[in-house]
Amino acid sequence: MNCPRCNKPAVKSGKLIRGGGEVQKYLCQTCGYQFWEGQELRSLGSNPPCPKCQASTQKYGTGFKAGEKVRKYRCGSCGHVFLDRSLEEVE
Repeated sequence: MNCPRCNKPAVKSGKLIRGGGEVQKYLCQTCGYQFWEGQELRSLGSNPPCPKCQASTQKYGTGFKAGEKVRKYRCGSCGHVFLDRSLEEVE
């Protein structure tokens, strides 16, 4: 199966229970996009690009910066983790 985001080959990465049945999960090894069989493509515009390689990112949880809760993102290509849209490096 090909990735719906970059159209490169994706590998199986487990199963997921959806709507009372099992569906196959996939992981794109090119862009890091995770999806399941029959899933609609999520919007790319909501997450900032990776500051190191400009690849697409996924939300990775939350962190704290100067006492404020901020969103963390992880690059699907190089694995870089950064905070919010300020692109402050975490790791």
